[in-house]
Amino acid sequence: MGTRDSDFIVPVLNNSMDIILGRGVQCTIIRNPSYSLGYFAKDDPTQHLFPSFLIRVALFWLLSKSFYFALRRLRQPRFVSDVLAGCVLGPNVLGVHVPQTLPFFIPEAQPVFQNFAWLGIAYYVFLHGVKMNTGLSIRTGKKIWSIAVVGVVGAAIGYPASLWLYTKDRSIFNQLQWGLLVLLFVTSPFPVVVESLDELNLLTSELGRLATSAAMIVDGLRWIFMSIDASLVDHSSQSLVFRLASLLGLTVFMRYVIQPVLHWVAKRTPAKQPVAPHYHLAILVGVPIMAFVSGMLGITIVIGPLLLGLAVPNGMPIGIPLVEKTERFIVDVLLPFFFLLFGYFVNLSYFTPTVFIEISSIIFICCLGKFVGVTLAAMYHNMSLRHAATLGLMMNVKGWPEIITILHWARHKMITAGTFPSLLASVVLVTGIVTPLIELLYKPPWRLNRNIDKFGHTIETTPPDIEFRVLSCVYDIEDVESMAPLLRTSNSDGHRNLFCAYMIHLVGLTGTAAPLFATYEKYRQMMGGEQATDQVVAAFEKSLSDSDSQPNIKPFAMIVAFKSMYEGICKLADDDFIPLIMVPHHNNRRSQAAQSNILRDINVQIQAMAPCSVGLLVDRGLGRHVNTMKFSYRIAVIFLGGPDDRETLAFASRLSAHPAVSTTIWRINTSNIVSDTASTGSNSYEDNLEKQLDDAVVSEFRLKNIKNTCAVYHEIRVEDAEQLWDAIRSLDNNYDLVMVGKEPSCGKLLQSDLLDLDDENSELGVVGDMLASSEFHGGMVSVLVMQHYREADRSFLDNAMSVFD
Repeated sequence: MGTRDSDFIVPVLNNSMDIILGRGVQCTIIRNPSYSLGYFAKDDPTQHLFPSFLIRVALFWLLSKSFYFALRRLRQPRFVSDVLAGCVLGPNVLGVHVPQTLPFFIPEAQPVFQNFAWLGIAYYVFLHGVKMNTGLSIRTGKKIWSIAVVGVVGAAIGYPASLWLYTKDRSIFNQLQWGLLVLLFVTSPFPVVVESLDELNLLTSELGRLATSAAMIVDGLRWIFMSIDASLVDHSSQSLVFRLASLLGLTVFMRYVIQPVLHWVAKRTPAKQPVAPHYHLAILVGVPIMAFVSGMLGITIVIGPLLLGLAVPNGMPIGIPLVEKTERFIVDVLLPFFFLLFGYFVNLSYFTPTVFIEISSIIFICCLGKFVGVTLAAMYHNMSLRHAATLGLMMNVKGWPEIITILHWARHKMITAGTFPSLLASVVLVTGIVTPLIELLYKPPWRLNRNIDKFGHTIETTPPDIEFRVLSCVYDIEDVESMAPLLRTSNSDGHRNLFCAYMIHLVGLTGTAAPLFATYEKYRQMMGGEQATDQVVAAFEKSLSDSDSQPNIKPFAMIVAFKSMYEGICKLADDDFIPLIMVPHHNNRRSQAAQSNILRDINVQIQAMAPCSVGLLVDRGLGRHVNTMKFSYRIAVIFLGGPDDRETLAFASRLSAHPAVSTTIWRINTSNIVSDTASTGSNSYEDNLEKQLDDAVVSEFRLKNIKNTCAVYHEIRVEDAEQLWDAIRSLDNNYDLVMVGKEPSCGKLLQSDLLDLDDENSELGVVGDMLASSEFHGGMVSVLVMQHYREADRSFLDNAMSVFD
């Protein structure tokens, strides 16, 4: 795409100079040490390679974070900030205009940055190969395939348009070069779509999952053409055949040699355990080896690491631990060198408005064609115009894969120094415009909360002749075992065939990039092979198959980022009118502090946004009753009054209908405490109304169980908060489960009296926190904390993204 030989990248280093886009990279022998003796020895550190290297890296991190903080309110992705930081540290900004004040920009450091840059991009491409699931893209539905294909066809209109707008006399490019330029914007880079939507907190939305699936399908075109485009420009049929044969041979080798070996290693690893560290080391060492092999074969150095990443099995025991151990180092340490590299080659003196206008016009046609194609295809599948247009914008997001392609073209003498800044500016401009438009146009229906603020689904309002639905959220088999007794007793004889057990297996989006939320049947079709979810679902079905009556079971699988899990859970509960969500407490498992905090945040999010009641289960060995010969279950309910306690009693009333359940209600009358609070200024009318509601639900429970010898009612009167705590601590230790509301009617007074309330367990409430602590029978009793539906906390929703930042 150019005319001047001096502007091209020389593929082989000369003895003195490597010319890249008109920019010289000096390759002289450095006779002075790479490190400094220090200022006290009159040795300027900024004149040595290693100190210069460190200062440039530190400046990039500082500038990148500063740009990201400044542009975040404009919904700009991290990619834009990294590009700006790389360009600012290039010779056109700091290295040319102020070289005297920044003497650490020495030319000897540039070859080091270049080597680290390509090493970083090789590992980064490998990492995304590990996260990708090729089987998932192949087994996606016809809807996603049609949207992806129509989008590509729509973008391809840019090729005939370029030939029509710019004739040979007017254009600086020939037909083949126009075709390559159109190809750059035809495909949708899967990793960039995932990263951008994740930063916008839209990755787990319905459109987000649709966009990532479609991008995964078409992204393979980029890497295939990137392997052979140099041969097309050289018009060398022999080189083209050799490159295609090399690509095919390398793919077959990875698929039928390396991948079976890695699967064999995974099968030999004990369940729930990662592979030995030396296996991860061997895989990581294989990345530069594969880069060398693919570069030697002439199919660009990033293809080998990509194929190696695709060969690594997703999930445990290889994929997830590998990503967790390496992702932060690769993204935050190695990848910045890549942005510093192309920032060095951006020479604004070569920038010409004519070239920029010509490139921008064709890019606009390509993006518009893809936008229209995706929008029409989505509307054909009964999607609204607003959502279809948003999906079209999502498929136009650009990022670092385009930069790799541009540098690849420069390396093979396919573009000039004049076209490089124009192409880079076009990529950044498209992403900078599209990303905020996505945020502006698309608000997931769940987040609008149009109906949830007025209506909620609760156990109290669920008629006895309507199917009772419970949604259980589990992370592993241990959670299934702890919730199984509650679900079995919910399926009581009094409600035979009117109980439906929903179950969501929650998996964090680690070791894979594409989010997934589907029924278990669809999940198996899409994933293929044996997965950890299979064992969880099998254990869930088995735990309920022992019931006297077989309930309806609806298992789901969710693979999303932890910060967005609550959205799918709450949306399913709202769509299917589920009155109760049950989640495990974060301290139920022995996990690291970081993971425990993440699980706690998920529970807090669910409590804040749930369209129904929420039960938080603190397990202390609840699952031991599942496998006993004769099932029995002893429940105690502490009733202090208030909406949460009434919902607790409504759930206990359903459980008491099971013949194997014995229920004891401990009503602690706090009327004196409440009256004291009322005398200080509380609304006495509301307190009296709450008291009447409490009496009504208690009377209903006693009337329903008047002939039930396994249902016992006790009432305790207390005069102050101290007597209340003594009454709770004095309860017997012969219960399998203690149920309590999160916020009783006297909760504020209790909280002020209890000075040592654990803030880390605030989601349990004042009474629930005490019951789950060692103060109550040594912390050996399981506790279920119930929260009645409450209006969605919009302030919490607005700050949902910052919880995990």
